[in-house]
Amino acid sequence: RRSALEAVGGYTSVRDRINDDICMARRMKSCGFRHIFLDAKKVLSGRLYESLGDAIRGLQRIQLEYFDGSALTLGLIIILLGGMVLAPPLMAVLRLLGGITVPPMLWIGMLSFLAAWSVVLWDRGQKWYVPFLYPIQFSIMSWVCCSSIIDGTVGRGYRWKNRTIPSLRMRKSA
Repeated sequence: RRSALEAVGGYTSVRDRINDDICMARRMKSCGFRHIFLDAKKVLSGRLYESLGDAIRGLQRIQLEYFDGSALTLGLIIILLGGMVLAPPLMAVLRLLGGITVPPMLWIGMLSFLAAWSVVLWDRGQKWYVPFLYPIQFSIMSWVCCSSIIDGTVGRGYRWKNRTIPSLRMRKSA
């Protein structure tokens, strides 16, 4: 509602944020308003990025700010997800090579993870093999997140649409 938007200061209250949509939702919530995210996949479509480089830069600019500039939080999430996504396939490969015995609970965990994401991918109309690409996708996203942490904390900012967008840390110090 317009009255809610005006009560939180409108878009000017998040104009300096890269993740203005997420920040606006958080602002609405903190001011006591309710909000919902609608799944509009059946009525909307679009192309976010023109190239792989644009996609990497687009994802890089939002990662650290999603966690309010906390490199520690983002770093811990990368480590925890790495354990869930990268460790099971690595251990499975080592097992197949005859090197180690993989505990049954690890197999159950890996299969549960793949099954849960398979349901999500089915809902989104993705191919069956996509969950098996997660280790590669996660490795790329880890690199993107780490570069987001570096660029955001050393003050380089983020390259986006032929300009440099200052990081949260740069805007706070200004």
